[in-house]
Formats: sequence, C-alpha cells, structure tokens
Amino acid sequence: WNKWDRDIAFREPKAISYYTAVLKEEIEKECLAQYEFFCSWKALSEYAEGKRIRLIGDMPLYVAHDSADTWALPHLFKLDKEGSPAVVAGVPPDYFSKDGQLWGNPVYDWEAMEADKFSWWVNRLGHLKKLFHFIRIDHFRGLESFWEVDSKEKTAVKGTWVKAPGENLLGTVTKKHKDISLIAEDLGIITRE
Repeated sequence: WNKWDRDIAFREPKAISYYTAVLKEEIEKECLAQYEFFCSWKALSEYAEGKRIRLIGDMPLYVAHDSADTWALPHLFKLDKEGSPAVVAGVPPDYFSKDGQLWGNPVYDWEAMEADKFSWWVNRLGHLKKLFHFIRIDHFRGLESFWEVDSKEKTAVKGTWVKAPGENLLGTVTKKHKDISLIAEDLGIITRE
C-alpha cells in the first residue's frame, strides 16, 4: 500500500471518496463474498456446537505490512515517514537457526496502542470471539517481550529484546470480553516472565 499514489496510501479523504466510487463494483463483490463466507461460517459453527464440538481459531501475533490493518492504522505500527517498517519482528539466533528468524512483520507501536486503550486489540479479539470458542495466540511470548530488528538488516542477529505491555493488554481485553477463552502457544523452555 505504501507504493500506491501518496493520497490513497495515506488515506486522504478525497482519495478515499474517489476510489470508493471508482472501485464500487469490486467493493460490492468483496462485501458479498465476505457476507456469504460469514453466513456459511455461522452455519458451520452452529452445526459444530450441536455436535458438542468447539472451534479453535489461530491468531498470529503480528499482521503483515500489506494488511488492511497496517494501511488503515499506520500510527499503531513503527513505520517510517514513507509507510515502510522502521523495525521488524523476528526471533534471535538459537539452536534452530544461527541467524535467527527475520519475519519482516511491522512491530507494534505499543505506546500508541496503550494510549488508545488497546482498542485495535479489543476489536480484533472481539471479532475472533464471534467466530471461535477458543483463540490460540501464536507467539504469545511476544506480548511480554519481542525481538525487534532494524528493517535494513538481512538477518535477525542484530536485534534487541523490547518489553511489551502484555499484562495491561490482556487485562483490558478480559475486562471488555469477560468470557473470552485464550490459549497461549507453548514454546517449551521460555523465560520466567
């Protein structure tokens, strides 16, 4: 999205209006496809519940740079002035990989998210709660601390651990969604935190 014309890349109101009109047919087709999917999903979920089957949804901790979330809410991510990731997520070197893993996902701007009372997370998990009985958070550990790497690096070796406000986030989410059922991915040996 950050390679698009600057007006639509940075969601200027006139550009949003223009492209909404120009792409009206494509937008309506997408809305219909999503409506049909959610109707089918609801039927499947109700059938599963009737058979006493509970559904688990898998939620990746990070979203992609080219996601609608990053485009719509760039202030919630650590991006440069051109909309590219300034830093990216990964994991440090370990016995699986001497270079670590450089995932390339944009890193959250946790200060901005906290200032907004984690509304993006509350909405994201609230939506998933409507679809699944349980939500498994992949790389749950990243809610406590995460490996941040300068986006210019070719490997994850030169990253640093950065604290995340996971306890505050989860407290906020569970206050808003009292009956939410979360599963933390078990990474085996992990820090005490």
